[in-house]
Amino acid sequence: MTQDELIAIVKRELKGLADEFDTDNFIDASDEAVRDTGWAFPVSTAFRILWLKKRTKRHLYEMKRDDTAEDFHAKNYYMNQKFEHYRLMIQDADAEFIQIQESRPEEFAGVDSYKMFGTKIDAGFAYDGVGNDMTYHDDQLVAFDPTE
Repeated sequence: MTQDELIAIVKRELKGLADEFDTDNFIDASDEAVRDTGWAFPVSTAFRILWLKKRTKRHLYEMKRDDTAEDFHAKNYYMNQKFEHYRLMIQDADAEFIQIQESRPEEFAGVDSYKMFGTKIDAGFAYDGVGNDMTYHDDQLVAFDPTE
């Protein structure tokens, strides 16, 4: 999925709220989502597409919140309720993102899963079939696991 395709889907999912943003806002939000996740366009896995959409929306909500931050209240009409709603949506989005990073670290680490855990290096001692020490022969290689 390219950035343009992501923006088209996010606009469609935001429905009427999408009219509150211009094209640059969508580009900025998707760029922030890429920086959050450490991924780059194009993305191809369903997991990465889902989380780029979610992070893009989160950054759009933040823009909307910042835009409404200077709204005022008069008598009994409190405009901060809208502001508070966006703040809570952003908090929920961030908490969900932290949770998924902790539960699926291999998706965000930028490394293969076999490289994420401990490494086993054998001692390197080697003997032939009759017990002769072959440890220092040139053809002896130390086993280094895991490998691809």
